[in-house]
Amino acid sequence: MHKRIVDILREISNRGIKVTHYNINIPSSQEANQRIYIAISKELLGSEIYLITRQELIELKRYILSMSTLRQFFATILNSRKGSKMFNIVGETWNPITGCLHHCRYCWARQLALTKLKNTERYRDGFKPRFNEEELTKDFKGGVVFVSDMGDIFSPGVEDEWILKVIKHITKFQDTYFLFLTKNPSRYKDFLNIMPKNAILGATIETNRDDLYIKHRISQAPLPSVRYKAMKELKWPLKFISIEPILDFDLKTFVNWIEEINPFMVYIGYDNYNWKLPEPTLSKTLQLIDELEQFTLVVKKTLRPAWYEKESIVSYSIHGIRQNRGGKSRRHKKFIEDYESFKQYLGLMHMRALEIMNRLSDSDRQYITDFFEKYYPTKQEHYWSLKKLFSLAMYIPMFLQIGLAAIERGKFDAVIYVDTHAGPGLAKVGKDTEEVVLGSPLLALEWPKVIGDNIKRFRKVTAGFHKLFFIEKDSRTYSVLNRILRNIGDDRLIPIYGDSNDKLKEVREMLNKEYSNPLILLFIDPFGEFSNQILHANLYEFIKDWAVDIVLNVVAPNLARGLEGKRVNPERLRESIRELWGDLCEREAGKNLAKLCKCYENLSMYRIRVEDILEAYKLRLKLDGYKFVDSIPVEFEGKVLYYLVFASKGRRSYEWLGNYMEYLRTKAPRDYETLRSLWLQVRGKQNGLVKYIQ
Repeated sequence: MHKRIVDILREISNRGIKVTHYNINIPSSQEANQRIYIAISKELLGSEIYLITRQELIELKRYILSMSTLRQFFATILNSRKGSKMFNIVGETWNPITGCLHHCRYCWARQLALTKLKNTERYRDGFKPRFNEEELTKDFKGGVVFVSDMGDIFSPGVEDEWILKVIKHITKFQDTYFLFLTKNPSRYKDFLNIMPKNAILGATIETNRDDLYIKHRISQAPLPSVRYKAMKELKWPLKFISIEPILDFDLKTFVNWIEEINPFMVYIGYDNYNWKLPEPTLSKTLQLIDELEQFTLVVKKTLRPAWYEKESIVSYSIHGIRQNRGGKSRRHKKFIEDYESFKQYLGLMHMRALEIMNRLSDSDRQYITDFFEKYYPTKQEHYWSLKKLFSLAMYIPMFLQIGLAAIERGKFDAVIYVDTHAGPGLAKVGKDTEEVVLGSPLLALEWPKVIGDNIKRFRKVTAGFHKLFFIEKDSRTYSVLNRILRNIGDDRLIPIYGDSNDKLKEVREMLNKEYSNPLILLFIDPFGEFSNQILHANLYEFIKDWAVDIVLNVVAPNLARGLEGKRVNPERLRESIRELWGDLCEREAGKNLAKLCKCYENLSMYRIRVEDILEAYKLRLKLDGYKFVDSIPVEFEGKVLYYLVFASKGRRSYEWLGNYMEYLRTKAPRDYETLRSLWLQVRGKQNGLVKYIQ
């Protein structure tokens, strides 16, 4: 009987006929042995009466009870001539709530918000959920309205109060249907008692396979099985399922899921944005459609062969660039895909940090807790760490991929990591005790294995760096870090106690004894005080004649204030400028950095600006032989906290670092909650995490 009802509705749709009425006669309990008559006017199908049995009544009771609602709905959509980006039944979209914290790797809305719309008011904080109260003044005049196509109204981070206001507004427009689509349908039950009958409650369920979802890090939303159970239990006449973008599935199980959910309509389509998702073959998808059409309406969207059923568009190589028809580098797009795939595994660094914390002695654990309270007291400091570590996590795999390939060609004989301000090896990224992740030294150690084990194309980076040097000048912090490293038991790890201004020379001497031509990643992350900075003379002695790529944290606001405070002693101010940047002003007076250098010459007339500090570092690096030097500001609540400066001596570094910088500027998460959820929300199978936390 399912199929019979569907055939009727499909025939109506195919003919484009306006539905005038359904006459449904449901027998009372005393008439249970009688048949049910569903009368449809001859002008529609040329057939007046369909008969169903008592057994069919039991099977289709929910359908029959909601038929009047369905009649109204189809009467609406069959007269609609509009279509939205996502669903052709939709006449318009409405975004009272925007943003989402599910971090779906294929999300077009998120990409749009972080690129073309990034300077608009609604997306100034990235894709963080936001309530747009001004939208509640909008009126609707029939049709189907898609609610929040630029977000998920039931995402974590969306307050109940916002949802209540949206529902209250749509109850004013009984002639309009409002389509909700979420990956968190469990929240529907919290609002079901006030949801108006003209609401279509939908859920995206791309597959029935949780294992596939986890393995490929599709999203941080509730797993497909959780969504299925929520929709199955949801008692609502207008339920809707979107299987888009479709992922590989088990046919029998997936069909059973959809049938048990009992949606009146299902949309099916492939990914439109070339994300290389784990898709089913086209023949398998067509088989699914045939099965679903036995009991529900199926609307087909993009149907095509799976991406692997035809020749791959481009293969990755660290050499050469191919151009597509539009002139955009295909390799650039591949870089973007790489970075997006890296971030799916950040949560493992949280799990590893928790495991390390649990193994600490009580005294060491208390010390780290006190350390966090001192240096990471507020959300500002948490964001400080998140942004810095995210940038480093995106950088390291690509650096290793290129460096190890260069070793195979005989250009280098080792890839080395040096951390000049290592700290305890852990970082605090939230207010709760357990909101910790691996700090820069342990990230450099653990992260390459995670990426190499999970992303096939980066398998070679599993080996990681040949040596890792961690310098820390605080004795107690060094002791805790040293004990953590001893517990790890990796002979590549070399902790060094002391000031980097003295110890970089020591590191160079050790490397000279073992390697003739190493490639080095130097991570410089001091706090903002002058006493923590690496002086130019010491840095230059380390980098000269060697291939040393630098990631430098320039806490320009603090340094500018610190240097301004030295005005009381002009000679000391001049000395400090020389210590940080050498003979920069003598070489560039009257050209770049005019105010900084004029301040150097005439202390009474000019003040040192934040921009001067940044430009001084960048120019100094260029004068020291760096061919690529670029920076990004790290801002929190409208103010610059620091700048991350990236520098390389490589002749071909413009290509990969240029793509890397563009990713950080246009696509990397910017708001605190998004970054925090990337690091803290883990959706890996427990047995898949064991090898990283043992």
